[in-house]
Amino acid sequence: MNKLNKGLLCQSVCENIKVLRLHYRWSQRYVAAELGVSTSAFSNIENGFTDINLSRLEQIAKVLKVRLVELVAIYDPDAEPEHSPANTLFKSLADRNTEVEELQFKIYKLREELKRKKQIADFEDKHITDATILFR
Repeated sequence: MNKLNKGLLCQSVCENIKVLRLHYRWSQRYVAAELGVSTSAFSNIENGFTDINLSRLEQIAKVLKVRLVELVAIYDPDAEPEHSPANTLFKSLADRNTEVEELQFKIYKLREELKRKKQIADFEDKHITDATILFR
């Protein structure tokens, strides 16, 4: 198998894993626990940073309730009619994934803002306490 085909297969398998996980609305943490690996290890598998051996693929397929052949199937959007159920599902999941990523970014920004406001409040509380002690 040449590098291009291998890359396409790996990309497709990783996308299939993610699509199926999102279909069940499972977190990476949940699937990782089912596989007996860390969340970061599963994230690396799902994002294509880790090569997956056959036994791990079989284990993932079992957790995701699909046959191995379905997990490694290469999805080709050009081979499907535009409004096929597969295209509709993949588009819907891609849209949801984009929405989730946007919400995660908003959560990150809000946490940073909350952290900054807490630091300001702590600073003000300390100075108010110091001023109260001085004027007693």
